[in-house]
Parts: sequence; structure tokens; C-alpha cells
Amino acid sequence: MNILQLFFLFMLPYFNTAYELSCPHSSHLRLRAEGLCTNGLASQYYCLWDTNNKSYKESCSEKPDVAPKGRKYIVEGSPTFVLCSLDRYQPITFYWNASSRCILLKSLCAERGQTLSGQGSAEDDVRCRCDYKQRYDYVMRPKDICHCNPTQEDCSCYLKQCKDNEYLSPRMYRLNANMTWHFDMKYNNKYYFKRLKI
Repeated sequence: MNILQLFFLFMLPYFNTAYELSCPHSSHLRLRAEGLCTNGLASQYYCLWDTNNKSYKESCSEKPDVAPKGRKYIVEGSPTFVLCSLDRYQPITFYWNASSRCILLKSLCAERGQTLSGQGSAEDDVRCRCDYKQRYDYVMRPKDICHCNPTQEDCSCYLKQCKDNEYLSPRMYRLNANMTWHFDMKYNNKYYFKRLKI
């Protein structure tokens, strides 16, 4: 044996440390199931977070089940479902053997000029709006300007140029010092500028 081989032989126990199991990526799930489970049980494979042991648990023993909207499966002795964590949501039913976390991450509403207007739920994403107090308005108007849905609409904002004596209101109208409201009216999908004296 040469010196290099002896070095690796004596150092091997230090490099051979235990690792924590993590669940396979969805693209590797089938391959892992076929390698771990016997024939016919690959469809029953799951890898879920075990709250008792604080680690992931793999098994081929349970029949597949569907997690309802807003729920994820975990192991608490046996597989059970719980609400999604606050930073994730799940708008569809989902097979529990695919993941132990809800499938979608909630939006942050952290782009320039955006602010949070709704926390969302375990089934829905958060809602954003443009910060009118800082003179931000939507690049493209959403269906509801107070609660823009970032998963379905463009909630991008831009800094609106107002005159010195004007400011934006919660409904994105401009109000000037003479108490004249300026707002856009939508008619046949076109916006028209209108002035009203109060």
C-alpha cells in the first residue's frame, strides 16, 4: 500500500458521517419508490415530515390519499393532514405521497411601490396593492384596485407624477387643493379623464 491509500483508509471513518434524509425531488420520486418498495407497492411510497422524530420518513405501506385544498400531509404516528404553513398555500387537491408541504409559496408583495392588502389563506395567495400614500399607482389596472391578486394579475406599480397640490386617494383618484377630484372612468374598455367639483 502506498501512503495515499493509507491516508484514505484512516480518514474514511471521519468522512463517512450520517446524513439526514431528505425527500426526493418530484422528478426522482418514481425512481426512489421503485428502488425502495417491492413490486406493486411503488404507488404507495411516501416521504413525509415526521413531527414526532423531527425528520423525514419514507414508507411503502400506506394507500395513496388526496390532501384537500389548503392542507398538507405529515406523519404524527400515521399520516394525517394539517393546514399549510403561513408562507405557503395549496389551491388544489394534491396526492399526499408527492410532498409534505403545500405546493405554492405565497407572494411577497415586495416589488417597488407594493404593499400587502390581504394575508390570503391556506387555499389562496396574498393580495397586494400599490401604496397610494407614497404616490404609487398600477401599471395595468387590476379587477379590484384595493386587492390585486398577484397569481392572476400584474400588480406592478409605478411612481405617479402628481402636481404639488395633488395627492392620490385610496381609490387612486387625484385630489387637488381646490377639492376637485380627477379620476379615470372606464367606458367600452377605454379610460376617460373626468373632473368633478365638490
